[in-house]
Amino acid sequence: MIEIIGKKKFFAVPIKSGIIFPFTENVLIFGRPRSLHTLDLILKEKFPQKFVVLMQKDLLLENPTSKDLYEVGVIVEVVKTVKGERDGWSILLKGIEKVKIVRFLNEEPFFEVEVEKIEDKIAEDEETQAMVRHISSQVKRAINLGK
Repeated sequence: MIEIIGKKKFFAVPIKSGIIFPFTENVLIFGRPRSLHTLDLILKEKFPQKFVVLMQKDLLLENPTSKDLYEVGVIVEVVKTVKGERDGWSILLKGIEKVKIVRFLNEEPFFEVEVEKIEDKIAEDEETQAMVRHISSQVKRAINLGK
């Protein structure tokens, strides 16, 4: 089921590597000119500072277009920023929710997108519960084995 968030604009920043899931925190390093320009705009706003991160299909592209990005991303919130080397930024981001891009509103000089929220379907059947118990026991076993 997809719930529409509305026509609120979000800035979007493509990322080459690193994955952010909803309800997790990760540090990403940003250094490309378009990303830095977008982040400057986001960081000047009052909190909460939210934007969408989208993975690139081809990690070698330096200047991706909308066609080079996956259409599912995550709305993230800036938790902490640290100015990095060579004018880049290291940013601690918190994943908020998974979204699907409805359309790109703008590509230059930065990406702006309209999104729909993607609801995760949670299965509560016996088979899923059995898999969870099995995986949990395997993780505990691996931890007890040490290195």
